[in-house]
Amino acid sequence: MDKNTRFLDIKGNLILAKDLFKTKKIVLRYSESNCEDCISSEINTILNNNNELKERIILIAYYKNKRDLFVYHKEFKKKGLDNIEMYLLTENGLNVSIEKLNMPFYFV
Repeated sequence: MDKNTRFLDIKGNLILAKDLFKTKKIVLRYSESNCEDCISSEINTILNNNNELKERIILIAYYKNKRDLFVYHKEFKKKGLDNIEMYLLTENGLNVSIEKLNMPFYFV
């Protein structure tokens, strides 16, 4: 991933990858074009392991409409992920080969 890849945080601030990944994080990367059941399954996995993951996991999503970031963040908080960090990928992808599978994936 390019260290200058830009993300939008939940407050509307632009953050570069080099600043976001200063410490090791577990990242769930997904897109609105991924299978909805697949995304829900991964969110449920995070919910079921929330105590162990707490501040080590972040979500990076791609939505065409940045308003969706705020809508889904609010929805995930209602489900119990009130400590979750969530970012919008401002470009369409991270330019990694796994994205071609068109399904959610994790990386560190």
